[in-house]
Amino acid sequence: MSERQGWWRRARRCRSVVKSDSGDWLGSRLSVGVTQVDSQSVYRSLTSSVHSADRPSAYSEQLLTRLGLEERFTTDPEVVLAALRGPGKGLSREHLFVLSELGMLL
Repeated sequence: MSERQGWWRRARRCRSVVKSDSGDWLGSRLSVGVTQVDSQSVYRSLTSSVHSADRPSAYSEQLLTRLGLEERFTTDPEVVLAALRGPGKGLSREHLFVLSELGMLL
């Protein structure tokens, strides 16, 4: 048996294990809840922006969450915008887009 085949056999025997919020260890067979919604509401939620909903787009919210600034933006948006802007040089397109969108909310 080659080394690659041995690795595959060992990998197949392993089970993924997840620790839940309550501290219990769960196997890989987790149930997933699915809610059916109409296509128009999904489209609206995916394409919403500052222009259509007076709230940041999902893209902007995702960046704020990734940077750990989502909660702070609701309480102190000016400080969050200053933190995103930084010195203002070398900003990525991603940051420029989010800055412009969030700036419209002020």
